[in-house]
Amino acid sequence: MRSNPLPRRQFLQMAGGLAAAAAGTPLWVRPVAALPARPIGTPRDVARDEAYWGEVRRAYRLDPGWINLDSGAVNPSPQRVMEAQQGHLDVSNLAPTWTMNRVLAPGREEVRRRLAASFGAHPEEIALCRNTTEAMQNVIMGLPLSPGDEVVTTTQDFWRFLDALRQREERDGIRVHTLSLPIPAEDEAEIVARFAEAITPRTRALLICHVMNLSGQVMPVRALVELGVSRGLEVLVDGAHGFGQFDFRLEDLGCEVYGTSLHKWLGAPMGTGMLYVRRDRIPDFYPLFPAAADLRDDIRKFESLGTIPVAGHLAIAEALDFWMALGPSVKEARLLHLRDYWMDALEGHPRIRWHTSRKPGWGGALVTVEVVGMDARVLQERLLEQDRILVRAIRHAEFQGVRVTPNVFTSPAELDRLVAALGREAERA
Repeated sequence: MRSNPLPRRQFLQMAGGLAAAAAGTPLWVRPVAALPARPIGTPRDVARDEAYWGEVRRAYRLDPGWINLDSGAVNPSPQRVMEAQQGHLDVSNLAPTWTMNRVLAPGREEVRRRLAASFGAHPEEIALCRNTTEAMQNVIMGLPLSPGDEVVTTTQDFWRFLDALRQREERDGIRVHTLSLPIPAEDEAEIVARFAEAITPRTRALLICHVMNLSGQVMPVRALVELGVSRGLEVLVDGAHGFGQFDFRLEDLGCEVYGTSLHKWLGAPMGTGMLYVRRDRIPDFYPLFPAAADLRDDIRKFESLGTIPVAGHLAIAEALDFWMALGPSVKEARLLHLRDYWMDALEGHPRIRWHTSRKPGWGGALVTVEVVGMDARVLQERLLEQDRILVRAIRHAEFQGVRVTPNVFTSPAELDRLVAALGREAERA
């Protein structure tokens, strides 16, 4: 059957839209509610303004039947980010080889520029990835290592990266040294000393977390980078839970490699991430997916994935706008305020054990708490079934508990319900 042609008006609108897009004008315009004006005051003052944060909460489309305290895994995006992604997806689908590849894809360069500016890097040092795993696997698997070479990391590093190192042990004959740290750790000198003791003449790299996903432990990245550099080592930094949660810049860390997921604390669309590699170090790593030889010195060699949707990457811009409207220092202060709010309510309980530090610089919003005598998975399921509270069970050889991650859309009333539920389960245990 012969398909009906587009009505003339619709065709002209589409054609006009494509022409406008090619000239740099967005193909779609949808009204999105703006964030309320940020109150005047210090970050600490704004962090306690519940009326303001109630308005921020309305920027999200949330299911009222759940209390989401597992946003550290995948952070819900603000509605304006979802609208942007859907708009870009709609345009991509009009005539993909043109609208996605020729009209929209060049917009990734502006996103690259803005991410670099937010992080404190040069645009030619930022690769757009799908998540921290993809970003970090590029450098873990792409670092040239010979049989007998060693990599030092910790027992608490992300399991995917530990698996990658074990594969390199099997395939390439390298050695992996995993060291233990106190839980929580709060002494920079002790942490650095443990890494220093693990380094041997065959050590070639350190793999460290900015913030450990299991416990929220913030690591002394700059001190460990300085240790690695002084020994001539590569230092690979897993920043999955750093970027977007804390107010910092690249210069504060001093690292040459940093990977992060933008769908975590930044609130960008699911399946978006970022890899930073210092410009002069780019040639030293093989990309996870082989790239053309002429990209050897180009950060884009880490993006050689074939056809991928660009809608999510373009909507990162809206997530950056949202973050900057809140203010990175204000967001960090709010997250710490929420953490202290619920931790204070349980402090001193004889059956509550904390695995996350509250000392400045050693912990953030991501907190792992144990109900003594209760299996973490059982606790997770009870909170889910009885209270409709989403948390993450953490079971590690050295500790266990549930990981709680409030966010800017979390209300004190929701945390009150968490406190009541944990208190109830502690009494049962």
